[in-house]
Amino acid sequence: MTENAIRVLYVDDEPMLLEVTKLYIERDRTFAVDTLPSAKEALERLKTVQYDAIVSDYQMPEMDGIGFLKQLKRSGNATPVIIFTGRGREEVVIEALNSGADFYLEKGGDPKAQFAELSNKVRYAVTRKRTEEALRESEERLSTILNAVQIGIVLVEEESHKIIQANPKALELIGASEGEVTGNVCHKFICPAEWGKCPVTDLGQVIKSSERILITRDGAKVPIIKTVVPTIIGTKKILVESFIEITDRKKADEVQR
Repeated sequence: MTENAIRVLYVDDEPMLLEVTKLYIERDRTFAVDTLPSAKEALERLKTVQYDAIVSDYQMPEMDGIGFLKQLKRSGNATPVIIFTGRGREEVVIEALNSGADFYLEKGGDPKAQFAELSNKVRYAVTRKRTEEALRESEERLSTILNAVQIGIVLVEEESHKIIQANPKALELIGASEGEVTGNVCHKFICPAEWGKCPVTDLGQVIKSSERILITRDGAKVPIIKTVVPTIIGTKKILVESFIEITDRKKADEVQR
């Protein structure tokens, strides 16, 4: 077993299958498998031990695999779950997926192929969950930063030009609530550019500390210094637009003239 092994809890009332499954899966030293013979024992174990994935038989006494899965979800346990089912149990498969199972696997057939498929499903489910958690943590850190800085920041989806997020300072300068801003196309809403004439995506301009205009909710035109940086967040191409108001500076320049 490696230091960063994927920890799996396998639940099945058949002792022989528990032993064989553990043996096969742990041949790949990236896995560490614990086994238990009932869902009730598994629920008790999960109160104190955290696993990366859970594999559960369907047909078990006292509590079957679907009941076990539902209990896990009710308790807020988000560990990926793969349900083992007998052949020809389509209704079980549908209920398992509807109840929150990540995958299902039919028992039977060639053992080597079956356990290879089980290992692949476990690995994929764990990788997907870890990726989602990393993305969520990244988004939370981003929100914390956006809320703290004292410059306006607006995130715009590059393809649709829809505003997906605006920080409190940006909302203050626009004079609108988050609900009024999010989901709107930026053209002629907060930016004076026409649709199809975006300075960045259509005209190829580089906007870095450039004097521009911000349109407020009431239609007023506010002078700003603006920077636009294309980036990727998750899988989306995003325009990060940051700006500060320069109304006072513009007035001071006019007085000096």
